[in-house]
Amino acid sequence: MGDVVYVRTTGAEPGPGIEVRSRELKGRYPPRLFVSPGTLVGHPELRAFVLVVVDVEGRRGAVLGWASRFEVQRADTDASHGHPVHMLRAAWLHPLPVAAP
Repeated sequence: MGDVVYVRTTGAEPGPGIEVRSRELKGRYPPRLFVSPGTLVGHPELRAFVLVVVDVEGRRGAVLGWASRFEVQRADTDASHGHPVHMLRAAWLHPLPVAAP
């Protein structure tokens, strides 16, 4: 659903090197972008990560912003979900359009 929201928001498919990440809008925590170290190592072509929040029951969503690969690599690591991931809060993300190198 995140890719659909991205296309409807931007009018285009995500370009090469851009990965759209979806998070369901639920719970008490604000939306966050999570990227595992394994994704960074296994996919060196990825240069930007876009966070899309979705309301599955309401069948709606919104693009919250994006972060460059460098910003994700520098982000704090959170292991509270059982495995370590780089975590960025939505408030720290850049607005569209994606302008990562």
